[in-house]
Amino acid sequence: MRPASDCLCLMSQLLLAALLIAGCAKTEPSEVADAGSTTQDTTESATDPPAVDSAEATAPAAPAEPINTGLQPDAAYPVPDLPPAQLLDYINRLATLEPIGESDDEYIADQISRAKSRLVAADRIILSPDTNDDLMTAAVRAKLDTLRTWAMIDPSGLGIHFEQFIAALQEGESTEFAQLGRVSRLWFEVDRLAYGQAQTPDDLLAKLKSLLEDSAAGESEFLAAQDAGFVLNDRGFQDEATEVLKLIGNRFSNHAELGEEAKELLLKTQFREKVIAAMSGGRQEIQSLFLAIRDMLKDKEKLSVEVLD
Repeated sequence: MRPASDCLCLMSQLLLAALLIAGCAKTEPSEVADAGSTTQDTTESATDPPAVDSAEATAPAAPAEPINTGLQPDAAYPVPDLPPAQLLDYINRLATLEPIGESDDEYIADQISRAKSRLVAADRIILSPDTNDDLMTAAVRAKLDTLRTWAMIDPSGLGIHFEQFIAALQEGESTEFAQLGRVSRLWFEVDRLAYGQAQTPDDLLAKLKSLLEDSAAGESEFLAAQDAGFVLNDRGFQDEATEVLKLIGNRFSNHAELGEEAKELLLKTQFREKVIAAMSGGRQEIQSLFLAIRDMLKDKEKLSVEVLD
């Protein structure tokens, strides 16, 4: 039997593989949520950094206090002196490198080195006068994603900067960056629940409901909340999962871009409720399920493969 310390290292290694290596090349939703939901986004969620043209540089407002004081890249992964667009490529390339190390400790140390370089490179993009809006957003997302990972794995080390950076975003001039910080905080709660670090969904539900109350909520909030529902279901909180998925469906049903997807999500959730009720109920519940199936068959456009399954 492996010693407890070895098991802890192995858990950290697996979590790193799920969160950092696969997710670092992305700038949106968390790998963990997908791992927990069996659907992924991988992140289905996840969206690649937008294409940018450094020739069209503007002067977006940088987040307040963007630098992690005292953080320097390790010699293994020096941050090159490059323009912002190339620095973003460097950040993403770090995620494609094969892990280095002959032991769990060496493996984790290698990932910490990569994380430091990602953070330093992101800060350089944020501070550069040549950074345009798309690059700035991609750098903020990359930094949030990296810090969120380490808030899970190393909360007393690199992870301490996660809430500090979110607080800085809230104090800055950009409402977009402030919203990115709040979405990242929700992803963090999704991660904690998915990996058993949170035993109840209370914190996740509170942050999710607050986030969806914002009139500016859009795709990032939709995806994060959707994966939250999937993770809640996987962790055995079926009632809460149903509540969340219905909340998302109703919140975004009239959204110009997400409306159809939200309506289908709501339809699937309502149908699932009827199936569960029919399995444990009587004649009335079974009849309600039958009528729901009949109505859906009448409108085949509402049926996706997932609904049929």
